[in-house]
Amino acid sequence: MKLLDLYKEIREDKPRSLAQNRAFHLYFKEMAEMLNESGLSVQLFLQDFEVDYSKEMVKGIWRTIGKKKFGKDSSASWTNTEVQSIYEEFNRQVSKHGFHIPFPSNTGNFDEDFLRENGII
Repeated sequence: MKLLDLYKEIREDKPRSLAQNRAFHLYFKEMAEMLNESGLSVQLFLQDFEVDYSKEMVKGIWRTIGKKKFGKDSSASWTNTEVQSIYEEFNRQVSKHGFHIPFPSNTGNFDEDFLRENGII
């Protein structure tokens, strides 16, 4: 395979991978824990009370970014480059408050028990 063809294949926008899916679910969980430990809370304006962050809430924020940037409601329809773009946007916003978690990169080795224990599957 020629180098240019290999580059095009690598740069091709493909459906998100299973490893990428696992990575962003683990990221949601870790970010929710970090935000909760910091003492920050989410204000729910209509009910006028505060709740702790959850993995689902962080994922909801990601979905909102995905909808605004790419017009896609479902995270299942995000491509690999869209996931990266959404991560960069979210990370840029939380970094303004001193938070950063690198996007997990080695989730392909997670066994099924780990994934279940962490609510990823």
